[in-house]
Amino acid sequence: MKIELSDNEKILVVAPHPDDESIGCGGLLNKFRGKCDVLLVTNGHLNKPENKQIIEIRQEEFESAIKTCKVNEVFYLHIFAQEIPKCFDRFLSIDYSKYKYIFVPNRFEIVLDHVDVYSSIKKALKKKNIKTNLLEYEVWTTIRFPNVYLDITDVIELKKAAIEQHKSQTSELDFVKFITGLNAYRGLSKGFEFAEAFFCEAEKRREKIRQIKRKIKRK
Repeated sequence: MKIELSDNEKILVVAPHPDDESIGCGGLLNKFRGKCDVLLVTNGHLNKPENKQIIEIRQEEFESAIKTCKVNEVFYLHIFAQEIPKCFDRFLSIDYSKYKYIFVPNRFEIVLDHVDVYSSIKKALKKKNIKTNLLEYEVWTTIRFPNVYLDITDVIELKKAAIEQHKSQTSELDFVKFITGLNAYRGLSKGFEFAEAFFCEAEKRREKIRQIKRKIKRK
């Protein structure tokens, strides 16, 4: 499966927290500059008074990052961290039908908010009866069997720049080093210098059908 867009097609990247969009899909956002929207689910912190300042800082960093990537439109669900399941109705406010591809954190992420976002988007798409290409991306947990790769070699510096906007987070961990290392590893198996890897369940089903057809043809 190759990620391709015609002139009127768009991508939606769903980010549980400010910075996930850049870490997991910064290459994608820059590869398709101006054709991607971002849905930010939470502000990244628990609903506590002492978190107010860091929430504001992370909001500013997020806005700087999406400007770096020239994101088309941004939607906010304004949910506090660890409160996603009880706010499911907010996911139904988004028009998912206009997107050819929707990117969500992978189902095996170790961060609970990431798993809740994956589950909520799946549930919302089913409830709205929307058929689209749902792809899972990597942040804290790598995908075991990725089946979609995007060559981001020509935009790796732009991805680094986007991640670096999240200074409150990169000051604690060198996300640029870790993620570009992962992207280099993902690219290695496909002959790219850097790549983002994804998993698409629909593509897995399509590949099984292709394999069956090849077997039948050989008989």
